[in-house]
Amino acid sequence: MFRKIDGKLGNMRKSVDWVVCHVSNDSPNERTIQSDKRIARINLDTGKAMLSDGKGGHPGFHKLAKFAGAVEVDCPQDILDQLKNLDEDHGVQGGEVTILTANGPAPTVQARK
Repeated sequence: MFRKIDGKLGNMRKSVDWVVCHVSNDSPNERTIQSDKRIARINLDTGKAMLSDGKGGHPGFHKLAKFAGAVEVDCPQDILDQLKNLDEDHGVQGGEVTILTANGPAPTVQARK
């Protein structure tokens, strides 16, 4: 199930639907969001976002580099609130999952939303 938010960043004219990408263990305070034409990485601590230029092509992670035209913008409070609400609603979606290995069951893990 994809998690989605709605909003606009930087110089965007209209609000768009953003898909929220999985959180990286390396950067737990950053969220990456992607729309049909743009991608952004938002730092929840500073409220700053690195936003792609939106020019042609697929909005991949390489578009977040400054040399590829990405710019740093202030993230609107409504987008920050939506992202924080998603984090709070990140509970367990189902029961426990048991993985069997050659040595017996592996440690129990829980599925996440």
